[in-house]
Amino acid sequence: KKLILEAKLWRKNSSRNQQNYFHGVIIKAMSDFTGMDHDECYEYIMWKFCKVSRETKGKVIETRRSYGTLTTLEAEELHDQARIWLTTEFGLYIPLPNEPTKS
Repeated sequence: KKLILEAKLWRKNSSRNQQNYFHGVIIKAMSDFTGMDHDECYEYIMWKFCKVSRETKGKVIETRRSYGTLTTLEAEELHDQARIWLTTEFGLYIPLPNEPTKS
């Protein structure tokens, strides 16, 4: 039998807390405000900020990254971009993770 080994640089993927924050705070806020369902909001944000263009066989194909493939740093950058965009576009205030709520 032949065996092929592949070496890749190790990357720390986004954490469960980051995923929960993204879906439970950012995407939920957009969904509540716009009336779009969760999946529509998720797809919109991911296409807006995680678009990737690839050339294959002379054609440019546009795809998007999946949240699960983001590193912890890339996830935080996405959160920042989405918070800024939602504030600018809709006037929504999106709290930071672990930000105390006003009582």
